[in-house]
Amino acid sequence: MRWCSVQWPSSTTYEGVSEAGVSHGHGVVHFANGDRYEGEFRRGEMHGPGIYYWSEGAVHRGEWKRGVMNGCGVREEADKEPLVGEFVDDVYAGDAIGCSRMEAQERALEADYAAAVARAFELEPAKEVRRNASQPRRRKHVGVGGTGSGRNERESAAVANGSVSPREHQ
Repeated sequence: MRWCSVQWPSSTTYEGVSEAGVSHGHGVVHFANGDRYEGEFRRGEMHGPGIYYWSEGAVHRGEWKRGVMNGCGVREEADKEPLVGEFVDDVYAGDAIGCSRMEAQERALEADYAAAVARAFELEPAKEVRRNASQPRRRKHVGVGGTGSGRNERESAAVANGSVSPREHQ
């Protein structure tokens, strides 16, 4: 595994660990629209504990599986009561499926830690810079009750071969 930094023509950036040219491990994606994800990746997708910040102000701290909110977590939005509990395929399911409020808070703390580790990779010197990478997916703002999973709106999350030039580090 190696550290890499990529910037796409859309201004979306990825900094973090890659394996075989794919984001795998801790990393940070800054999307062109202002959204940001900090946390763990597996095979090019958000997977494991992490934090997603929507540019509109919503924040999800918790578990991710195959690029979507899946598992225990905490979702916070301005002027709303936090959603604490289980998320299934980007939909808030509450605390009845097997994730208590306490477990959700613990997963949020694990996400905080994973995000802090991922942010450390933003400070790494350029050890490997990937050329020709496909752009990560941007999360659609997901409401409660299953409206808009965003699956079709996201682009590939892999740091793999494509045809763009990475950002140069100073």
